[in-house]
Amino acid sequence: MSKLKKPIRMCIICRGRFGQNTLTRFQINREKIIQFSKVGRSSYICDDCLCLDEAKIVRIMNSKLKLRYKKIEEFGDFFSSKVRKHN
Repeated sequence: MSKLKKPIRMCIICRGRFGQNTLTRFQINREKIIQFSKVGRSSYICDDCLCLDEAKIVRIMNSKLKLRYKKIEEFGDFFSSKVRKHN
């Protein structure tokens, strides 16, 4: 009898591999980060990376997502509320 494999996804900040159900999934829509709408491409971020220093998150997310924001609030309400909840 074979075991069912759980989907593994990669955090875009630390590049760690985790189970899909343990990561926060989001997508970019009109240059804002929103909760995944089940249509289009998405990205994942782990809970440990959500706890990083805000400036570090902004710097890494800007480089990975090709954006130019200076504050976490500019990414959108969904993402900034997730970061504040973990800090």
